[in-house]
Amino acid sequence: MKPGKPLWNIEELELFFSNIKLPAGPMVLSPAVTIVDMEKFVLSHIATVKAHNGNKTFYPYYERLLQFKSILTKNTDYHDSQRRTGSHGRFERSALP
Repeated sequence: MKPGKPLWNIEELELFFSNIKLPAGPMVLSPAVTIVDMEKFVLSHIATVKAHNGNKTFYPYYERLLQFKSILTKNTDYHDSQRRTGSHGRFERSALP
């Protein structure tokens, strides 16, 4: 990695996705992007950004993770149900590459 190259905050995303239960069913991020398998989406995108951290060619992977996180964070009904049930995430931190 070259000195001064900006790095993305992947650890924060790993922590977020390891502590939530993902919703079922497809989710539309944009007119061109629909997530069908949430678990595969998160695992593959985190693996990609970890392998290419700071490489602008792979920024869309990081950006999609941020969009997905934003949608989950804004969904107050989802987070309220998580707090009521005390549910924990589907991902173990060790399962993420």
